[in-house]
Amino acid sequence: MYHPILRGKRHELKAIRELASLPVANKCKPLLEPVNLALRDLAATIGDLYSKGMVPFVIVNPGLGDFRGRQANILQDLQTAPESKGKFVPCVKIMNSFDTAAASVLQATPGAAAYLVSDASHNMIPMLNSASCTFVNPLRVDNAILSMLGNVIVYTDCFGKQRRNADYPDISFYSSLHNNYRAYPNAVGFGDYTVLSEEYSEAGGPAYVVAIHMPFIEKSSPNTMYVKHFCSTILSTSPSNPEDKFHEALAQFMTFDAANPGLFDRTWGMSEFQARSAARHYPGLGVVKELSVEHHMETICNFI
Repeated sequence: MYHPILRGKRHELKAIRELASLPVANKCKPLLEPVNLALRDLAATIGDLYSKGMVPFVIVNPGLGDFRGRQANILQDLQTAPESKGKFVPCVKIMNSFDTAAASVLQATPGAAAYLVSDASHNMIPMLNSASCTFVNPLRVDNAILSMLGNVIVYTDCFGKQRRNADYPDISFYSSLHNNYRAYPNAVGFGDYTVLSEEYSEAGGPAYVVAIHMPFIEKSSPNTMYVKHFCSTILSTSPSNPEDKFHEALAQFMTFDAANPGLFDRTWGMSEFQARSAARHYPGLGVVKELSVEHHMETICNFI
């Protein structure tokens, strides 16, 4: 099972709602972290996913966006909202082995999952094994500890985020986790942050360069995932005219796709990019991110 880690921002929620409408959605169960104090959009998304057979994990003690610096527990709010009541799996975010506040929330929430951001100590093992499952980054947890956990979802931050869009290479390695997570005998699934980074930002910066990030999986062993980056070059010293920059990057994308048929999966996101190209329509940079995220998730679901 694939578990993309998404934030409760509008375009990320829209991407997972689009994926949930597709047949491959039964291979996906996202982890959603709220970032807005107003939970209406999140609750509506939970309800929509549930109606399509997808029951997401939702972090009930979020710490990003509006929740930064707060000791929040939004479980009751989501369980009393009619759109989301009983339609998600609570998940407790544990920052590190010294996060006693989160440990208390986990112990007080029967049936909850755990999401380890960093390390885990030996004395946390019984508590984590009482959770329904535990998200673990194997690069941050001792192998001996990891091996003693049950029902693990292994995840990593696979996207090589650059400080500037202009710094992206032509193609970059993404991950083989979708293919080798089964090497962990206690793994019941895997996750990533799609073509976004674990690093959270409230909004994108000025569009000096517009980039379209399109993942693909090699069609032969070892089935590695890479990301092709299509970046604009015009007016790169100015944040003006993002529309023309988008169309330049999109034209690169369409030309490359025509010359390399079959490299990219024919996803919903891919079809939307093609429609924007045919209509020469600029949807805004938020939608560009949404389409890339959906394409990434659907590509992985097509593989597993």
